[in-house]
Amino acid sequence: MSVLPETVTPPSPTAQGCYSATPPPGSFAAGYCNFDQADAQIAVALIVLAVIFILIALALVVWGLYGAFTAHELLPRGIANLLPMTPADDRDRRLRGAGVAAAGVAALMMSVALLLLGSERVLLSAWPSVVVLMLELSGLAFLALSGILNMSAKYVNRRDGTIRSGWDRLSSSFRSARF
Repeated sequence: MSVLPETVTPPSPTAQGCYSATPPPGSFAAGYCNFDQADAQIAVALIVLAVIFILIALALVVWGLYGAFTAHELLPRGIANLLPMTPADDRDRRLRGAGVAAAGVAALMMSVALLLLGSERVLLSAWPSVVVLMLELSGLAFLALSGILNMSAKYVNRRDGTIRSGWDRLSSSFRSARF
């Protein structure tokens, strides 16, 4: 069974299995591709997964920007009270909010890259590869920025009342480690 209309006589297929078709007057150029069923399912699964990740990433960006601009606690009070550490002051809550927003931007960039990978399988073109690589690398940079912002915030330990940043806790754990 052919997916091409009967009026179009396709030339020989390209290496990817696509046919170029002469479009009707006044419309854009068209191409018809013959997909395997498995390729189409993988492409659709990647696109759906990317859309779900994009929605989660957008929620993280909004949530982080809210915390960065208002210096309010990001977690509900009941959950925040169960945690052993809390941000020391407004500056640290803002740093943590900016870190969450940066992590959301990283997730957004990587999700868009995943969406392009899924559409690349559908379009069978090579141009998204460079864009995907650039999105992934910039997403990793935002992820590193998120880690740096969160490690720079100072936290109050509720057990012993000490105030230390993530860098202080990391260095003390390396000092106490026995190799």
